Amino acid sequence: MDSHDLNPLLTESTLPFGALRFDLFRTEHFQPALEEAIANAEKLLDAVAAETAAPSFENCILAIEEATAGVGEVLSIYHGLSAIHADEEFRALAQEIGPKASAFFDRLAHDPVVFERVRQVYAQKEQLGPQERRVTELAYRSFVRNGALLDAAGKKRFSELSAKLSQLSPSFSDNVLKSKNSFFYHTADPAEVAGLPETALKAARHAAKEHGFEDGWGFTLQEPSFGPVMEYADHRPLREKLFRARGAVAFGDEFDNCENVRQIAALTFEMVQLLGYKSYAAFALEERMAATPERVEAFMERMRSAASRVVDKELQAEKEFAQRVDGVTDLQRWDSTYYGRRLKEETLALDEEQLRPYFRVENVVEGVFEVARRLYGLKFERQDSLPLYHSDVSVYRVDDEDGSYLGLLYLDLHPRKTKSGGAFTGRWRDQGLRKGRMQRPHVYIVANFTPSTPDHPSLLSLEEVRTLFHEFGHALHALLSQSKYAALAGPDVYWDFVELPSQIMENWVVEKEALELFAYHHESGAPVPLELIDKVKAARKFEAGMDCMNRLQFEYLDWAWFGGDPRGVTDVAEYERRAVEKVALFPAVEGRCLSTSFDHIFGGGYAAGYYSYRWAEVLDADAFELFKERGIFNREVATAFRREVLERGNQAEPMELFKRFRGREPDPDALLRRMGLA
Repeated sequence: MDSHDLNPLLTESTLPFGALRFDLFRTEHFQPALEEAIANAEKLLDAVAAETAAPSFENCILAIEEATAGVGEVLSIYHGLSAIHADEEFRALAQEIGPKASAFFDRLAHDPVVFERVRQVYAQKEQLGPQERRVTELAYRSFVRNGALLDAAGKKRFSELSAKLSQLSPSFSDNVLKSKNSFFYHTADPAEVAGLPETALKAARHAAKEHGFEDGWGFTLQEPSFGPVMEYADHRPLREKLFRARGAVAFGDEFDNCENVRQIAALTFEMVQLLGYKSYAAFALEERMAATPERVEAFMERMRSAASRVVDKELQAEKEFAQRVDGVTDLQRWDSTYYGRRLKEETLALDEEQLRPYFRVENVVEGVFEVARRLYGLKFERQDSLPLYHSDVSVYRVDDEDGSYLGLLYLDLHPRKTKSGGAFTGRWRDQGLRKGRMQRPHVYIVANFTPSTPDHPSLLSLEEVRTLFHEFGHALHALLSQSKYAALAGPDVYWDFVELPSQIMENWVVEKEALELFAYHHESGAPVPLELIDKVKAARKFEAGMDCMNRLQFEYLDWAWFGGDPRGVTDVAEYERRAVEKVALFPAVEGRCLSTSFDHIFGGGYAAGYYSYRWAEVLDADAFELFKERGIFNREVATAFRREVLERGNQAEPMELFKRFRGREPDPDALLRRMGLA
């Protein structure tokens, strides 16, 4: 049955916009689809190698991109669905799909005839047009970074390492998901849920019913359940229970990831050593805006130094507050978020939960669309006739203000058991030249926001609203891309630049002119009180030092595993403790280990890149200062940002693109000013 004619993964869609046939995809389609895509690609690559004409951009670089595109499309759909909507059987395919894909790309990277033709085009790159030259540079660099210059033994070992890592990373992510899903806590004691907002209580009652309990409340380790407990639950033992459970995800249980952590870090290090790099960070930063490990380390130290000037005072204030209001003399990690929130409320007279009734999810979605319309003239039209992979999902046609079609946007915003945690944006289809035609992108935004219940609409927290705007920024980077070639399309840019389009969008969340578009009480229709928003802005600087240190723990941990030589680590938790002790605010908690659930770096490709979120905050703080100077909906500034950043993708080095927009290099103090740490 797995012929090209019957496999919807290999049959060109006849639906409007070439929309994917999610209604036809089945688990059994993916492995044969990948095998056929690889076989077809190998024929096309054989033709590249056998070409008798002199190597050119068209018969070499572009031909390779076209040959591998089909494999990339199958993999994009598989990995997307694996994270978004998949059962165990579907995820288990990764153990077969990963090595096959890895072997294919390794064969290509180590094909001496193909590489020699690429090298000859690269040697004449100055004769090419700007985009063709950039694609050629990236292609040559990709071959080299995948071992093309290694000897036969080196290539063999590189391929072995690549195949092994292609299995380990999905295994790591799968363990995290299974471990999280294995936890469920039910209570029928009202004292345990005291202090929780009504929205969280309703969600917890709904969760209890879903798990077969007739009454009481149920809690999971997914953020919409876990977050409110840590922030609002008066019952200290409940906070501790969930905190310890979250910290023990995939650590010491049947889904333990310690061996995966050690192997991923060690094998990654061995792989880049083969290529001549001192660390994975040195390898990764060759294609980052920061450029060198030393620059990243200096950047992290600058942030640590700024935070250290205030963090002791902030932590002491929190401890004194906890003792004054509740007699707590031993403030612990599971207390800090709770007492920090209460102290902020007392200091600023602010409870962010007061904002939730103004953020009905449907209104927020329409609001982010309207912000995009005012900035860039975009139009969003829901498409109810296109197939979806789950009933929770909605899809929109996106048009430019002149009516030209830009792409499709899928929204998948609420948690379910078949879905990974967190929030992320991806693409079912890239923008750029494909089979001789210019192709527009199909983009998806995935989140795990507070869901609706049978008697209550989905009302978002302020943080969830920020998350939607953040991921929407990534989506705009893809939808507005205007590159000729898919290799240059946004958001396939350096990873410490890719967060600029997303993080700058968060700024509109707390601006009066933007809030007037969507922040209305879900029952009364009253606009959100602006005095609340003023307090939210002030809260941005509250405990900024502690927030900075908490985030630095993740950055330091990432650097410990990928910034040096991690081989020889035997005790993952102890290694982690030493790595973060310089920025840790509390003593280590027995039985807790972040590394085993740190999916960003061990499963999500952010190894040696977690600093990039903070790095991009510098860029977004500096860029948004220009919007603030000229007006947050100033079309001239918005058009410049669109033309020089969003549309350009990877057509030039990030620093060059930023300077074209801002007129200079980014000012690192812009972020410290925003945080109140300058």
